[in-house]
Amino acid sequence: MATDLSEIAKPQSTALMLMEIQQAVIGTATPPLFSALREAAEKIGLAQNAGLLLRAARQAGIKIFHCPAFHRRGQEGFITNCRLAQAVRRADMPMAIGSEGADFLPEVKPEGDEFIMWRFHCPTIFHDSSLDSVCRNLGITTVVLTGVSLNLGIPGSTIEAMNRNYRVIIPTDCVAGYPPEYGEMVLKNTLHALAYLTTARELAAAWGVRQ
Repeated sequence: MATDLSEIAKPQSTALMLMEIQQAVIGTATPPLFSALREAAEKIGLAQNAGLLLRAARQAGIKIFHCPAFHRRGQEGFITNCRLAQAVRRADMPMAIGSEGADFLPEVKPEGDEFIMWRFHCPTIFHDSSLDSVCRNLGITTVVLTGVSLNLGIPGSTIEAMNRNYRVIIPTDCVAGYPPEYGEMVLKNTLHALAYLTTARELAAAWGVRQ
């Protein structure tokens, strides 16, 4: 049965989430630790595609949530309970609020009254944050996940959203993982069963926005 995106992603009950599209993750301040992820994102034009979708969402009246990560200076209080967190700590990523690394890529800079949900702890966007409460207060029932990564953050956030009874849409040209073939496998073999997969242009069209 074909998916009717215009029904699933009604503007009044849909939110666009942009996860960690930041300079220290896939931009100019990316340390060697994330160079493969940055290259994978650049290969598919993630920032440009997410920017296209963001502009469409603004035109359609979609609620927009920027979901960046940040560290305190010196990484005080940062988690160290897994290998990834330990590697991030060793890399000393410049992620303090106001730093170049924490800044958004130019294609997805927040505007106006868009929500900015800074996340200090954990690699997924719903855990230990106000995101779920705010979405429920707004009557959101569908979330559109974009950003990085397909290795961890996007699958984890998809499961979190699904467990909270949200429907999830993933534009496949707005997410990336590394190596790229692994990201494709995650989309095909895991996220295909949990979320509605589409593209930025297809979703924009479902919102009635021509690109």
